[in-house]
Amino acid sequence: VAQWEWKAFCNESIVDGNVEPGFGACITGYNAGPFPNPDQANMGAHTTPEQLREWLREYQTPYAKAAQGDYLGAVWNATTHVLEVRVSYDPSVSAPTEIYLNEEVFYPAECGGIKVEVSQDPKSDKAEVKVQNFQAPHYELHVTLTGGAKQTVRIRVSPKTPACKPE
Repeated sequence: VAQWEWKAFCNESIVDGNVEPGFGACITGYNAGPFPNPDQANMGAHTTPEQLREWLREYQTPYAKAAQGDYLGAVWNATTHVLEVRVSYDPSVSAPTEIYLNEEVFYPAECGGIKVEVSQDPKSDKAEVKVQNFQAPHYELHVTLTGGAKQTVRIRVSPKTPACKPE
C-alpha cells in the first residue's frame, strides 16, 4: 500500500473532482488523498463507511519500528492477525525492539488481547526477556532482551483468542 501526503488545508482549483492545475501543489499523490470527501464527486473507491473502515485497517497493520540489533524481517498475516518479527539480537544494544501494534483494531479486549512469544536460539546463551505493552495513544509493544549471546530472535504476536473476529 502506497501512501502520499494529503494537505487538507490546500485550496487550489478543483477540476472534475481532481486537483489538476499545478498538479502536486495540493497533494503529493493523486486524486483525493486517503480520506474520501462524500461532498465531492470522484473522491476514490472507498466511499461507504464499511469500505472506508476496511481500507483504514490497512494503515493500522502492525510493524517493527526499531530492532534491538539488526532487523531481519517480519511477516503479517491479515487473516489470523499474527505478526512474526525476526531480529538478530545484539546484547550491546540496550534499546528495545519496538512494534507498532494497534490493539483496538486487531486485538481488542473482547478477543482477550495479545499473546507475545519470544523464541531464542536453543544453541545460544539465553537472554532475559522483558515485554512492555503501551496502550493508546502509543500502541507500542517493547521487547527488551538482557544478557545472553548474539542470536536470531523471533517475536510472535497473536490474539489470545485466535478464532475471535473483532468488529
